[in-house]
Amino acid sequence: AKTGQRVGLIPNAKEELRRCLRPASREKRPRDYEESDGPRIARQVRELGLVDQLDAISDSFVRFRDALRSRLS
Repeated sequence: AKTGQRVGLIPNAKEELRRCLRPASREKRPRDYEESDGPRIARQVRELGLVDQLDAISDSFVRFRDALRSRLS
C-alpha cells in the first residue's frame, strides 16, 4: 500500500500483500502468510509498539488496534 492509501480498497489485498512481501529471488522463499499467523503477529505488534505506526489506512486494522488496546487496559 502507498502511504495514506485506504488498504480496504485494494483489489485482492491479501494476494497483493503476498506479492509485495516475497523476495525477488525464488531461492529459499519463505512460506506465505496464513490467517493462523494472526495471533503471533498481533503479539509481536504489541510487543514492538507498532500498533500506532500507521503508513496506510485500514478499517480492519483500526478495529484490531482498538481491540488490542482494550486488552492491554
